[in-house]
Amino acid sequence: MTLQKLTVEAALQQMATLPQWRNVYKKVGITWTTHDVKGLSTQDILLAGHCDQVFEAIKSKP
Repeated sequence: MTLQKLTVEAALQQMATLPQWRNVYKKVGITWTTHDVKGLSTQDILLAGHCDQVFEAIKSKP
């Protein structure tokens, strides 16, 4: 398990959310939704942004 994955998992646990994950070959997809608001919440958007930051950090490493 990578440090970046732990970082994302820690954020998810801290915000008590469970997104839908897909991992197929070299692609990972995450679907954000909050059933209580029947769509995206502010929390979903913040967590998606966090995942984007983690991705950019991974992508920039040699």
